[in-house]
Amino acid sequence: MEGQTGHADLLLEPERIVIRMSGHWSVHSKLPSAQELIREIQEAESSLPVVFDLDKESTYDTVLASFLYRLVDASEDSGRAIELKGLPDRLLRLLELGRKVPLKEDAKKEQGPRRSFVEEIGHITLNYWNGALAIATFTGEWLIAIGNLLRGRATIRWKDFWHILRTVSVDALPIVALISFLVGVIISFLGAVTLKQFGAEFAVAYLVGFGILREMGAIMTGIIMAGRTGAAFAAQIGSMKVNEEIDALKTLGISPIEFIVLPRLLALFIMMPLLTLYSNVIGILSGWIVAEGLMGVPGPVYFSEMQYIVGMEDFLLGIFKACVFGILVSTAGCLRGLQSGSGADAVGVAATRAVVAGITLIVFSNAVIDWAAATLGI
Repeated sequence: MEGQTGHADLLLEPERIVIRMSGHWSVHSKLPSAQELIREIQEAESSLPVVFDLDKESTYDTVLASFLYRLVDASEDSGRAIELKGLPDRLLRLLELGRKVPLKEDAKKEQGPRRSFVEEIGHITLNYWNGALAIATFTGEWLIAIGNLLRGRATIRWKDFWHILRTVSVDALPIVALISFLVGVIISFLGAVTLKQFGAEFAVAYLVGFGILREMGAIMTGIIMAGRTGAAFAAQIGSMKVNEEIDALKTLGISPIEFIVLPRLLALFIMMPLLTLYSNVIGILSGWIVAEGLMGVPGPVYFSEMQYIVGMEDFLLGIFKACVFGILVSTAGCLRGLQSGSGADAVGVAATRAVVAGITLIVFSNAVIDWAAATLGI
């Protein structure tokens, strides 16, 4: 309780050093200085052993064990003999537990000198380079796994594949529908506000058609799957790594890439184009609702104008992006899961890194694909 005190007195006897403790030892108590007692022990004759004596009426918790551990550690460092027989069994067990756990070698490692700006840039660049190499290596591994699958040599559980296929498709339909509906409404509403000033209401069909089919349908579906499915892949595989299930697979001679990664990669690669098609339909219909409701554009005019200006190549470009995004999201999720640490927060960190990597790769690859399409005149 607040205001209670713990006492520790050092008594020098002819043949030993006695440290007598009494009072209340808890986190809220007023406690003596361990450093002062250590200094007195070190100043005494080095041949005298140290004996501990605890008053039977004393109350204590782990604070006393920590206090004693410091005194015992300092006494042993000075080469003195230690006698702990006068302490209760419970306290002895706490001390023994603390002494069995070795101090991590780099636990008190001093921080090195601060890096200069150029060194910091080099360090960041090296990290990105190592990350790129890890992605390239992992991509090569699953490409080899696909080759083994085509030759009938891959170790894959089709039951797992069908289960994952359902979780990345049917279970994702509601959120994909919601986001696609809102994106279509936003694009159509922006067109309504701008085009109405020029009397070109019918052109909202061009904006919605191009925006949904070429860009937003695939991008928004990819981002949704990165946050939903990519994070789930990383968390699942990270948990398997923490529980040493991946090490067990390797011990049994089973490739984790074929057994764990391949079903997830194939499932997302197959379903991303279908989810994007579903997203395109929802986005175009929601755009039509806004066009007819706010701008008075009849449905036949809306859809006929869209068919006139939006071609099959725009639709196929969006589907191609969806295939690429499916591979990138599954690669990022599985790789971050395999790179997961073994700490308490490792799975959460892996899931977060998977989402960040997935979205970054989606945006970057979309820019590259759009540049290539513009160069090819698509």
